[in-house]
Amino acid sequence: RALTVYFFRLLFIFVFFWFPAVLSAYVATNPWLSFVGASWSHVQGAVSALAMLGKSDVYDCAQNLLSLVTSGLLGAGSSLAQTE
Repeated sequence: RALTVYFFRLLFIFVFFWFPAVLSAYVATNPWLSFVGASWSHVQGAVSALAMLGKSDVYDCAQNLLSLVTSGLLGAGSSLAQTE
């Protein structure tokens, strides 16, 4: 059930952001309305990422990744990234 909710949430966000953008691109005659529609669609990636953090295992993995990066254990200067 949790996985179904996860993917339907993604689908809803996709349709919610892209339908108005496509509609404004093909129907709007005003260039500002087209610009607003295009800008609206570009926010979809950030909203999708934030919405996916609502799932506890995704949130835990993201938190673990950020803690590795901020502690220096993962990144350009880390021992894991260096080759001998």
